[in-house]
Amino acid sequence: MAHRDPSSPTPMPTILRYGIAILSVAIANGLAFLVLRHFEAILTPFLFAVAVTVWYAGTGPSVLAIVLSVISLNYFFLRPSFSFSPISSADLVYLTFCIFCALGVGWVSAVRRHAEQELRQARDELEAKVVERTADLQRSEGYLAETQKLTHTGSWAWDARSQRVLYCSEEMFRIYGLDPQVDLPTRKNFRQRVHPEDRNRTDARFARVVNEKVDSFDEYRVLLPDGTVKHVISSGHPILDGNGELIAFIGTATDVTERKRAEEALQEREAKIRRLVDSNIIGIFITGLEGRVLEANDAFLHLVGQERDDLVSGRIRWTDLTPPEWRERDKRALAELNSKTIAQPYEKEFFRKDGRRVPVLIGGALFEEGGNEGVAFVLDLTERKRAEQALVRSEAYLAETQKLTHTGTWAWDARSQTVLFCSEEMFRIYGLDPQVDLPTRRNFRQRVHPEDRNRVDERQARVVNEKVDSFDEFRIVLPDGTVKHVSSTWHTFLDGNGELIELIGTATDITVRKCAEEALRESEAKIRRLVDSNIIGIFIWDLEGRILEANDAFLRMGGYDREDLISGRLNRTDLTPPEWRERDARTDAELKMIGAVQPFEKEYFRKDGGRVPVLIGLAAFGEERDQGVAFVLDLTELKRAEEASRESEAKFRDYAESASDWYWETDPDHKFTRLTEDERRLARGLATVSRIGVARWEFATDVQSEPEKWELHRSMLKARQPFRDFVYRATHSDGTVVYNKISGKPVFDAKGEFRGYRGTGTDVTALWMAEEEARENEQRYRKAELELAHANRVATMGQLTASITHEVNQPITAAVTYALAARRFLSAEPPNFREVDDALSLIVKEGNRAGEVVGRVRALIKKAPVRKDAVEINDALLEVIALTRREAANNSVSVRTQLAEGLPRVQGDRVQLQQVLLNLIINAIEAMRDSGEGERELLVSSYNGPDGVSVEVRDSGPDFAAADLDRVFEAFYSTKPNGVGLGLSICRSIVEAHNGRLWASPNVPRGAIFGFITPAHPAAAS
Repeated sequence: MAHRDPSSPTPMPTILRYGIAILSVAIANGLAFLVLRHFEAILTPFLFAVAVTVWYAGTGPSVLAIVLSVISLNYFFLRPSFSFSPISSADLVYLTFCIFCALGVGWVSAVRRHAEQELRQARDELEAKVVERTADLQRSEGYLAETQKLTHTGSWAWDARSQRVLYCSEEMFRIYGLDPQVDLPTRKNFRQRVHPEDRNRTDARFARVVNEKVDSFDEYRVLLPDGTVKHVISSGHPILDGNGELIAFIGTATDVTERKRAEEALQEREAKIRRLVDSNIIGIFITGLEGRVLEANDAFLHLVGQERDDLVSGRIRWTDLTPPEWRERDKRALAELNSKTIAQPYEKEFFRKDGRRVPVLIGGALFEEGGNEGVAFVLDLTERKRAEQALVRSEAYLAETQKLTHTGTWAWDARSQTVLFCSEEMFRIYGLDPQVDLPTRRNFRQRVHPEDRNRVDERQARVVNEKVDSFDEFRIVLPDGTVKHVSSTWHTFLDGNGELIELIGTATDITVRKCAEEALRESEAKIRRLVDSNIIGIFIWDLEGRILEANDAFLRMGGYDREDLISGRLNRTDLTPPEWRERDARTDAELKMIGAVQPFEKEYFRKDGGRVPVLIGLAAFGEERDQGVAFVLDLTELKRAEEASRESEAKFRDYAESASDWYWETDPDHKFTRLTEDERRLARGLATVSRIGVARWEFATDVQSEPEKWELHRSMLKARQPFRDFVYRATHSDGTVVYNKISGKPVFDAKGEFRGYRGTGTDVTALWMAEEEARENEQRYRKAELELAHANRVATMGQLTASITHEVNQPITAAVTYALAARRFLSAEPPNFREVDDALSLIVKEGNRAGEVVGRVRALIKKAPVRKDAVEINDALLEVIALTRREAANNSVSVRTQLAEGLPRVQGDRVQLQQVLLNLIINAIEAMRDSGEGERELLVSSYNGPDGVSVEVRDSGPDFAAADLDRVFEAFYSTKPNGVGLGLSICRSIVEAHNGRLWASPNVPRGAIFGFITPAHPAAAS
């Protein structure tokens, strides 16, 4: 194959260059024979032949041309012709001169070729630099474009002389809502998108910048065609020539719409906070942790009876305002602030300036983590404390009222069919002894009158089946034959699925009322028709109080008949109890003045001496106003309904206080309005922090640690969905941690408007603590297993010390060899820098190769937490095979691989998966080492299956016994004489932790197969 001379100006094959030498000499012979034979210039053609050869073909062919020219001249042209003869001195001098001329031309040609070569090399380097700089520029432009997208910043350049836009980035088009494929990057197009209210101002600023040649900064709005308004910050910089004339203007435009919205939202929030502080609804003060109050609103100063001068002078310290018995609680709050930057609200007391104490609810937060200043809110609990005391008194009154009204309460569990609660009054009404008789439905049912028993059973069955409230009256028969009349009410409680869970009810002994009603019915028999036809009582009166006329409805209210009316014995003054006569006197005065009285409540004496509550309104007749008309509405049933409502509330409260769970209610803002847990704790004299008016996430202590759980809970509340078994962590006022499990359902009024939630709660602290202990035990087990796996990896790597040493020595030895070669190339004259560069590149390559070997070893033996990455299983296989290559060679084991291409990545910890592979390969090599002199072959393969990626290790060692195959993965079981029996057990634990499966089976015709399968990574599967 022809070779090229790199020194020749025009690289060509060697045979062609020597052919030029022969051809040029032949042409010189021809010219000398035909043209110059009779002239004294025979040497000239040969001189040109040598010069042409030197110029175009190089030094070697020029020497051939000189030799051929000398032979031709001697043979053809020196006498005697056509024979070789000695050359004369003159011809020799002339011939030497020609040779030196040819050599001179050759030197000039060599210089030219060297210069051309350097020019070509410089051109190649320049082109390489241009290509490199172009790539760098393209990469920089790509980074700049991505940066502009991320920062929403566009850039532009404008030629001041041609008034044209020289450059406009894509982000500029996007900010202004323009299409770079359609819209031209002109100032007119961009100016049209500026908000009309800002357009003139931006034009004036641009004109001033151009005229004054100064930098510019402006902020304005951009209005898109769809009505969207964007906020843009624009900056510009002028470019001047040597004479100070403006030649170009470059600038940027940044979309700050999101920042503007955030600033507006922040301002709005700050305004709300400021309105809260200034509204003085709640006391707020800013303080240092050492105790000094730095700033406070009027509500706080009023609460502690201090003046603003006391605040300005620095005399107010919350530590001095705190009574001694509360300072320990304050220390716990400060510790909570330092650890969490927030202190949950708690109750305490403050000294007032006059020495009195005021009960407060206080909570606080630090301005920044690790800081020593914060803000606290203080709520005056004086009125609430008074209300609580009144509530305690009211509950005592209600308990006495229950006895006085002969009303008992009960609660029945629909699921367990048992009575959950039964008041003492229930036992008394039914003639049972709470110390002897069990509160069962059977005992109470036996006391129902036989004639009413089936009806009562049917009504109860309907209530349970239809899940509706009920009201009934029936009789009961006591053992002594006494018959009582009982009024019973039923109320159903449903769970979130609409299933009946409980019934609560009341039973009121109405025997006395029934007897009175019977007597009333007998006395009113004569006027029954009139009573049924009248809706409201009406009577006519005069100033003396006489009732001149009345309808039957009014007479019925007081139990009077028409004879009483005709006889004149009915007088509204006599009908009025003494405590209401002062109110009647004001009524008469009001009638005299304005002629009418707005309806008001009062009482009338009944004929039988009883009282009837009524709603009465009056109006006078005529100018004299000495007579008038009045309407009277009987409020007896309304009063009874109110009394029944109070009784129902009392029954419910009794049930709530005695139940194991608690009941709660929240308003539309999810703040507690009722919480029987706190009521029961207060009733038992236990300390508690009031949570009325507070949402559960405001006092829960796991909101920050479990944000996903709370986000899901809030989304369900926002969607007005019922929820069950939601568990959260909180603390009591004594600092104890509790876990509460609650269930609730939304409540809507008759119009369908959302009114809040109500539900039940349970303390599950004991169960939660047990589960937490189980989780900790599991973690300790996993940690011990990881330690054991790490020890197994270290032990395995110790077996591979020789292989690792060999793997590391190979690249180090090669690097030393290349370094010695580089030194030789540097010591040469001149130094061969190209070879030195190649040697240094190879040294770097071998150094990286050694680093990779060391890195693989470190990765396998280091202790690191378990990770769930996307692992390329074939790469992990090849790294392990490289580490075990020397071990296989020492045991005469040939290693083959069959790795499928395009395998999906698997999800798992790369180090742990490599430990499994390392154990399987080392076990296979050791098994074949003891198998005699037969062929020792190890096959490692990978393939993709329906359940994930599978890896198999096949060896040609001894066969498996059936007993060994069943127990090979058990801990501390080994088929090797010196084996511990932990390697395969650890491998199985690792594979199962990756949701995979490890198996073993005999190989055909001999040996064993160990394999495992792991699921693909979710990203790869999708």
